[in-house]
Amino acid sequence: MNHPSIYPRIFGSVESLLSALELRDPYSRFHCDRAVRLAMELGDACGIVDSDLDHLRISARFHDIGKIGIPDDVLLKPARLTDNEWETMKSHSELGE
Repeated sequence: MNHPSIYPRIFGSVESLLSALELRDPYSRFHCDRAVRLAMELGDACGIVDSDLDHLRISARFHDIGKIGIPDDVLLKPARLTDNEWETMKSHSELGE
């Protein structure tokens, strides 16, 4: 069964949400771009079909979206994080979910 690609239809929404994250943490854009490239290469190597590659691409782009909920003093801290700050940072996956 041939499914039309969902990615072009939701691309604007995806980019809007990711732009919100970029405003908080400019590093995230480059990190997400690398994660997407790696995910797509892996998906290709595994023979994943186009419609599933779209899902993989979106998932890779959103893997750090929970960082929007991390306080600036932790997210943007230039120095090493304390144990408590690291626990806060690790919570971004649950926030994103």
